Amino acid sequence: MTAETWDWFRWINAGLAGLVVVLLSAGAVARWRAMPRRFKRITPWVIGTYVIIAYGSGEIAASDDTVAPGLRVFLLMLVLVGLIGALAWGFAARDYDE
Repeated sequence: MTAETWDWFRWINAGLAGLVVVLLSAGAVARWRAMPRRFKRITPWVIGTYVIIAYGSGEIAASDDTVAPGLRVFLLMLVLVGLIGALAWGFAARDYDE
């Protein structure tokens, strides 16, 4: 495959990740009061992961030359560490409200 073909895939990834962000955000806002506390802790980190995926794919596709990992890798690392913390918090709880 050519570099131009991969750029199309990157733009598609950026668009799909952006759509996931919009839908997850809208669903979280609409159901925030009904969501268990554990889901409230996890949701922003999951949404943040998709924001960085969209940003990274768009940045690479928009660039004319090779893009160094730089900021997006650092941001993704921070979001994944936060997600791990949110998932581990209350891991042994009996229900999702703790």
